[in-house]
Amino acid sequence: MFLSKLLIFMSMISILMIFMHMPLLMNLTLIFQIILVSLILSTLNKNFWFSYILFLIFIGGLMILFLYITSLINNKLNLLKLKILFFQFLVLALFTSMIYWNFEMMMNIFFKNNNMTSMNLWDLMMTYNINENELILNKIFNKMSSFLTFILMNYLLLTMIISIKIINLHEGPLRTKKL
Repeated sequence: MFLSKLLIFMSMISILMIFMHMPLLMNLTLIFQIILVSLILSTLNKNFWFSYILFLIFIGGLMILFLYITSLINNKLNLLKLKILFFQFLVLALFTSMIYWNFEMMMNIFFKNNNMTSMNLWDLMMTYNINENELILNKIFNKMSSFLTFILMNYLLLTMIISIKIINLHEGPLRTKKL
């Protein structure tokens, strides 16, 4: 039950990203997404090390992204319009509550058909004879994703080098000061 609420809250934050126009608020929603992903991974795995490492990697990447954004945007105040924000949050809450009720109805039908009393990961494993080791993530870089991971690391290195070369140390940062 806790996992389904986390997934629904994560989808709500993902939909909320569409309505964001300010880069700093997008970073804040990304931080919430990172926390939710690490919580979901910690509930699915027996050990928490993978979720800790993934959280630290994501936060490090987000800090680099935050530095890129703050060096490129101007120093202007972004005022939030509370009426629009409240309306967006209300519509989003209605949509997620409808999704949650549909999910609950589907789970109740599933439990009645399979004679199960609760949605527990270990009960589902015993019902479908799933081995414990199949659910534990053993390798971060397997053969299928190692090439993609290598390309992403090179891309991050290249963007960091390019952004350093764009900024001339004698002229100061890219953003202009608002007087």
